[in-house]
Amino acid sequence: MLARKMDDLLSYHRQFVENNRRSLEQKIKEKEKEVLCQLHDLLTGDLPCDQINQDLQQANDALRAELDKEMEEKKHLCFQSDQQLQKIHQLEAELKTARDLLKESQNYAEEMKNKNLSLETELKKKQSEITHLQQRSAAELACLKNEMTNIKAQQNKLKEQLNILLQETEQVSKVDRN
Repeated sequence: MLARKMDDLLSYHRQFVENNRRSLEQKIKEKEKEVLCQLHDLLTGDLPCDQINQDLQQANDALRAELDKEMEEKKHLCFQSDQQLQKIHQLEAELKTARDLLKESQNYAEEMKNKNLSLETELKKKQSEITHLQQRSAAELACLKNEMTNIKAQQNKLKEQLNILLQETEQVSKVDRN
């Protein structure tokens, strides 16, 4: 957008300078024709020499004044042109700075995007590991509960066997005493 404005400004500036140059050239040509016509009239007329010299001097003075005026306009246009060029250079520098900042921002955004993707991948891997560990822990807990149930059942069975043995031992002892 800034580049387009720069192009438009340059185009306008060139057109402005070219139009003023043509205008100045046209004015000078018109003055030259006017002076030549006056000179021709003077030379073809029956005017005294002093009158001709005076008219020539007036025409020369008028032409010189017009030329001075045109030169002032040209200086003014050159000054405006220089100001426009300075503005263009300033805008070009600002455009370059803006483009550099944009490129830096885009690079940073790309870097952050890549870092984010990397972190997401790592997070998914860790979540997968946690899920696997949770499933494994749940399976091991179920096994431990099952073993504990089996151990309690064996313990109860052993207690019963022990009680039976104790009863038998007691009966045998009673029989032996008798």
